[in-house]
Amino acid sequence: MENDENILEELFVDEEQVNNKKDLFAMIAPYSLISKQTNELIPKDSYFSLKIMQKILIFLLVKKVLYLNKKIETDHIKAKDMIDEMEIPKGSILPNLKTLREMSLVSNNNDGYYITGYQVTKIKSKGILQIDEEK
Repeated sequence: MENDENILEELFVDEEQVNNKKDLFAMIAPYSLISKQTNELIPKDSYFSLKIMQKILIFLLVKKVLYLNKKIETDHIKAKDMIDEMEIPKGSILPNLKTLREMSLVSNNNDGYYITGYQVTKIKSKGILQIDEEK
């Protein structure tokens, strides 16, 4: 009986254990780098082909990487700060954030928007960050 109870304990993990660093790298690397000096996203040419929703995901994934590497105190960011940092109009950011929340790809609370470890896996499995070749 004791083994039956202990087996369930294996389902409990820390948020950090769910973060697959290889997945984060695979999703971010084609589109951006991160400045060692400023901790800011440095877009590659391919970044500019992304839709706004995809740019938001890259931005939040970069925040997650910075947080996991202890470069920033939190991976949460307020919508206003995101608008300022990304230099994308409020009218474009807010509806896309709403859609991403409805798709359960982004979370938010009083501290701002963020991506959980589970959402990292979900974003990768849905292939959302692949550029449509049909133009």
